[in-house]
Amino acid sequence: MLESLRELKSVSSHLNKASDSLTSTLTQINDNLNKLNLGLTVWLDGPPLSSRLIEPSARYRKQHVYSVEEREILGYAKLKNGWGLAVKEVTSIHGYFEGDDNCPFTNDMEGQARPLLDCSRDLRTRSVELLPELFKLLKEKAEHLIENLDKAQSFVSEL
Repeated sequence: MLESLRELKSVSSHLNKASDSLTSTLTQINDNLNKLNLGLTVWLDGPPLSSRLIEPSARYRKQHVYSVEEREILGYAKLKNGWGLAVKEVTSIHGYFEGDDNCPFTNDMEGQARPLLDCSRDLRTRSVELLPELFKLLKEKAEHLIENLDKAQSFVSEL
C-alpha cells in the first residue's frame, strides 16, 4: 500500500508541474490575444470542452421535452476583469412543440462566461486542441468586421 502511495506522489508531482506549465502557456496566449486589442467576442460552435445529457425532469416531460444537454464551450470574450479566453455553459433543451413530432424545437440557455484560467485542469487541458479553431474564428470575424467597416466608410464618403 505504501508503494502505491509513493507512486501516486511521484505522478502527482509530475502532473502538477505539467499543469503549471499549461497554465503559464495559456496565460501567455491570453496576454498576446489581449495585446492585439481585437475587442471581438467569439464562441466556438464546434466540439464543446465538455458535454453531458441530463434526464428531463417531470415538468419538462409534460412540455414534451425529450432531451436536455449541458455543454461548456470555449470562446474569447469581455469578462469582469477584461478580455480573455473564456468558458460558458450552454444548456440545450430539445422537444416537440405541443407534442407534435413534426414540430421539433431547441431552446438554448447560456450561462455566465468565466475565465478559462479559473476553470478545472481538465477543461484547460481540453482547450488546447480547440485553440487553433478559436484563432481561426477570431480572424474570420475580424475580416468580416473590416469588410463592413469599409462598406460603411464608403457609404459615408458618398453622402
